[in-house]
Amino acid sequence: MPAIEQALENTKNKSRSVFEFSDHGLILDEIKSSDFQRQLWTKYQKQYSYAIHTSFDEMIETTLDLLKK
Repeated sequence: MPAIEQALENTKNKSRSVFEFSDHGLILDEIKSSDFQRQLWTKYQKQYSYAIHTSFDEMIETTLDLLKK
């Protein structure tokens, strides 16, 4: 299992979330269109300076690219 997939699986299990990796495109589309998720990303950027130069849309697209591999 690739590292990113394992990390997502671990996070899913820890948070007791129920979703299938095959649904990742639909899930990320929902996240991408969520104003609440955008606000959370802005808050995250303020807490972690390394994220300040990465836009929310870039983060989503990079996540999609990683999941396709």
